[in-house]
Amino acid sequence: MMIAVLFLCFAMSLLVGLPLAFAMGLSAIAAIAFDGTQSFLIIPQRITASLDSFALLAVPLFILAGELMNAGGITERIVRFSRSAIGHFKGGLAQANILSNMFMAALSGSSLADLSAIGSMMIPAMSKQGYSKPYSVAITSCAALMAPIIPPSIIAVIYGSITGISIGSLFLAGALPGLMAGIGIMLLARLLAGRGGATAMPRESWSEFGRVGRGALPAMAVPFIIVGGILSGIFTPTEAGAVADFYALCLRLVSRRHNARGLYALVLNARATT
Repeated sequence: MMIAVLFLCFAMSLLVGLPLAFAMGLSAIAAIAFDGTQSFLIIPQRITASLDSFALLAVPLFILAGELMNAGGITERIVRFSRSAIGHFKGGLAQANILSNMFMAALSGSSLADLSAIGSMMIPAMSKQGYSKPYSVAITSCAALMAPIIPPSIIAVIYGSITGISIGSLFLAGALPGLMAGIGIMLLARLLAGRGGATAMPRESWSEFGRVGRGALPAMAVPFIIVGGILSGIFTPTEAGAVADFYALCLRLVSRRHNARGLYALVLNARATT
């Protein structure tokens, strides 16, 4: 009966338009009150216990790393490298969008962070190149959904902390499927390039490609540092998030885009996304 009350209150809360978090909370309180055998003191205890997890601390740390990378101009370097590498192919800019999202997913592990960072640059660029707006938005949205698969996946961190499964093993398990998903979406973008209204981009010289590649190399090293460090046992996933933050902050200092007020805003953004 307690379960019936729980689901009934949850359904009624959703019907009246309550936010999901409030609907879940009120349903739980109603179920506990109906049962009568549990003390209401258990509610704050359970809330505190659910958040008291060292592994879950990795979630805001990885999101903050993505924010720091984006603010430090690293995202722009990744996009330039992707465009330089495959932008001259048929549907190349759409494929560069997908490749940029794959790199960004390996930095932040958050779909929202990928969508805001890559979409703000690639959607206008694709529109200028002749792609239709719906096609550009669809490509960017689909590519951003690879973040829960590609390590360091935030979903993997949460799942591992709840079930007790090794987060490093989950990261390793998601690497190949994430890579295959990205390649599959890129092939589909190539096949649908004509429908999107795309025009080909000129091919850049090898010297320009090398220059852009050297600029993006520090960012592309982050996934190997994070995943390699976790799998080798050098640091835990939470420590890997802290290392990623320190590395991203150093890159931001080198790029001379650092200021205390901007850093505070990035921390607030990471908190809101978390």
